[in-house]
Amino acid sequence: MQRADQRKFHYLYKITRFDGKYYFGIHSTDNLEDGYFGSGTYLWKSLNRHGKEKHSKEILEFFDTRQASKDKEKLLITDEMRADTKCMNIAPGGGGGFKNEEHQKKCAEAAIQSLKQKRKNPEYKAKHTKLLSERAQQMHLEGKMYVFKNAINPWRKDHKHSDSTLIQMKISQNAVDRNGDKNPMFGKKLAWISKLGEVKRIPLEKLNHYLNDDWVRGIKR
Repeated sequence: MQRADQRKFHYLYKITRFDGKYYFGIHSTDNLEDGYFGSGTYLWKSLNRHGKEKHSKEILEFFDTRQASKDKEKLLITDEMRADTKCMNIAPGGGGGFKNEEHQKKCAEAAIQSLKQKRKNPEYKAKHTKLLSERAQQMHLEGKMYVFKNAINPWRKDHKHSDSTLIQMKISQNAVDRNGDKNPMFGKKLAWISKLGEVKRIPLEKLNHYLNDDWVRGIKR
């Protein structure tokens, strides 16, 4: 993975909540549209509780290096600022949003566990799927991607696989163990055969038996 100080852009940003609470941070990226929205523990809790839409992000200043952005953040986020009841920064500036590496690791682990729990909630899954669909529609309007007509699951109804792909997918689903312990077809030479619209894949050594029963080799509809 590329180090933060090797990224193309380095900037200082401010996130403001609907009630005036604020958070300062720095970010390094190669894509200014990567959707990054802060890394502070208190900020994450605020985003989870109130929603991202109740927060706004503003890029304040760009820097030539990651270290320069850290130096600016260190000067900006002082103990006096953190004493402000509206400030959501819990760590001094200059650390990239974390107190130390251990704090960063714990925050990442907590975020992963929180996301796993959310995904088990049917209501959250439905809301998240709907949001992804709405984003896809918006991106299409902006000319960034193709439109999906199915608002619930954009890939399922409008994206059609070929017959051969569907057959291969079915075989893959039935192959419980890719290593061959439970897959009777593992390690065997196979052949596609067709008969009256039915298509299946058989071991090559059985091909003549099927051909004698009016099957033909290949996928034919």
